[in-house]
Amino acid sequence: MRNVIFQEVGMQNYGPYIQEMILQFSSDKLILITGPNGIGKTMCLDAIPFTLFGTTSKGAKGDDVVNNTVGKNCKTWVKFKVNDDQYIMTRYHKYVKLGNTVIINKNGSDIKKGQLEVLPEIEKIVCPSKTFMNTIMFGQKVKNFFTDLIDSDKKEIFRKILNLEIYLDYYKKSDEKLKEILRQTEESKRRYFLESELASDAVNQIKILEEASKKFYEEIKKRIKEINESIETNKRLLEKWNADLQLFLTDDLDEKIRKINEQIGSISTSLKTIDAKYQGQTSELESSKNQKLAEIREKLSEFKRDTTNEANKTINEFKDDESKFKDEFNSKLKGFDLEIASNETKISRWKGLNESFQERVNSINGVANSDAKTCPLCEREVDDCACKYLNEKCEYYLEQIRKNETDIEDHSVEIETIRNKIKDLKQIYTHRLNEIKMNIQQVQNICATNISAGEQRLASAISSIQKIFVDKKQEIEDNKQKEREELLRTQKHLLGELGVTQERLQQRDNIQKTIRNIENQILASQNEIKIREKEDYDNTQLHAYQRKLNAHLTSLDQIKDHIKLFEKKEKVLSFWKSGFSQSGIPSMLIDESIPFMNRKVSEYLDLITNGRYVVSFDTLAETKAGEMRDKISVRVVDSYTKANSRIQLSGGQTRLIDICTILTLGDLQSSIQDVKFNILLFDEIFDALDDENVTFVSKVLQKLKMGKTICLISHTHQEQLEADEVLAFR
Repeated sequence: MRNVIFQEVGMQNYGPYIQEMILQFSSDKLILITGPNGIGKTMCLDAIPFTLFGTTSKGAKGDDVVNNTVGKNCKTWVKFKVNDDQYIMTRYHKYVKLGNTVIINKNGSDIKKGQLEVLPEIEKIVCPSKTFMNTIMFGQKVKNFFTDLIDSDKKEIFRKILNLEIYLDYYKKSDEKLKEILRQTEESKRRYFLESELASDAVNQIKILEEASKKFYEEIKKRIKEINESIETNKRLLEKWNADLQLFLTDDLDEKIRKINEQIGSISTSLKTIDAKYQGQTSELESSKNQKLAEIREKLSEFKRDTTNEANKTINEFKDDESKFKDEFNSKLKGFDLEIASNETKISRWKGLNESFQERVNSINGVANSDAKTCPLCEREVDDCACKYLNEKCEYYLEQIRKNETDIEDHSVEIETIRNKIKDLKQIYTHRLNEIKMNIQQVQNICATNISAGEQRLASAISSIQKIFVDKKQEIEDNKQKEREELLRTQKHLLGELGVTQERLQQRDNIQKTIRNIENQILASQNEIKIREKEDYDNTQLHAYQRKLNAHLTSLDQIKDHIKLFEKKEKVLSFWKSGFSQSGIPSMLIDESIPFMNRKVSEYLDLITNGRYVVSFDTLAETKAGEMRDKISVRVVDSYTKANSRIQLSGGQTRLIDICTILTLGDLQSSIQDVKFNILLFDEIFDALDDENVTFVSKVLQKLKMGKTICLISHTHQEQLEADEVLAFR
């Protein structure tokens, strides 16, 4: 027996829970969880499937469960034992350090990490997600419970509960082996076809080689005849070429060529001597020309340097004058600026005083024109004497204002006079600077003109020297040509005579070479006749193809035997593939579990409804056409109202049947898988139930709590539940 003992579930920054919240489970208890809507009752229990499988009973996952206020560091965990092994499974989402991940810890060591590794492991340790939601937890307002699922989903839950996944593995392995056998059969058939083609090819090659052997010996006879005819022809040609050779043996052509070459060599030596002599004269003339050109260029460089230095000296003097004039201008301009600033400061001060005096005059005039004459300074009543005093004061202030206005006007005129002086000074400054720039430009132009004239004189001198050099060089070349002409004429005559002699020598060598070739051809033909007379046909290929033919025939017999063996294996594997398919052994096992389910669901219905409802499970269903097909069906009958369909039942009646069904599926799982869970989770299962049915369900749950923790979420019927512990959420 595999005992799965859930000890606690914890959560932080999950749903409505910001602070750490832990719910512990202990055996033999019926725990009631109450509280207002939206406080987190369902989320508390949903933390278990979310931690185990990554999704809640309503399908929420990932960001859906993170607390909206914090928005990060969501963490849930479940502690449980399987027999003697202690497990802690922790799921993190939007966690600062770990990100999104899940970890299984076994006996203090992390064994799996990440959804892809953890999900298969937790389904093996505990149970699959769909099984959990149909045997351990009944979610709030569940819509797709087992009895409402489509046939494929019902069968999937049965496969999980009955451990039929192993037959799916058997089916896959049988299918893989069957495919391999079919592949091998097809491969053997392809090999058989290939061996047949190779055997046929070997037969054809044997016929071709036998025909080639016959033709080989016929070709040898024909070739020997052709060689003998060729030998006779070459002998006749040999006699003709020997007669032609005698015409060239009278003269000693080699000695004649040697003497002509000696004469040509002597002439070549004389020509080299002449060339060396006149080359020296040309080099001497070239050296003299280069020396004179260098002297002229040096004089021009010296002239440019002196002219440029003199111009730069004059320009620097002008620039010094310019610098001194700028300093004088800036000094005068600075003095004018100071005078303007001083006058503007005085004007600003007088304007400020006038504003102050005007305010006092306005204040005094205000007192004089007012009915309630009160001094603006001491706030006492003003008499006639005081009025006279104030009027005198007012005249004084007005006089000061007029005086200041006069001073302001005088200093404004003075500022304008200074600005006109500055304008005149700037015109003088600009004129002087332009005059200095023109002088500098004039000096630069004179310098450039002098340098250009010097370069023109240099070009003229170089042109004269070049002309003299060309004339001298042509004179040397003419003298050299006169001395070479006689030697070249003699050399040309000797080369013509040498060409004629070499041509005759080449003709003689060609005749001798032809004679040697004919003699070699005759000798080679005689040797070929000897070889041909001894030559036999090579039967190696023929014998090889005969051996290949025998091997292919043997291989064909072996492949036939393999194909027969593969066909037998194919029949066996097809049988087992069909047996392990969903319509085979798994379907039979589902059929065998149906009586157990019918018996258990009847027991629970008797306890809850006193036998009013009859529920039966079946693996056959009738179609609209009246035919029976393989389909898991749930038949419901109300013995009071005679209703025989879930559609005809009320919500409360459907809820009672679903409660009995989840308890039945849990018993089936425990029986088949030899496993026992210590928790049952029900979320608002009393919706649509009347008080009487609530009482019946409560009594059944009291009986089931032995060795278990049953958690109920309900905000009503607290008095009828007789819970061992009440958790009131606020």
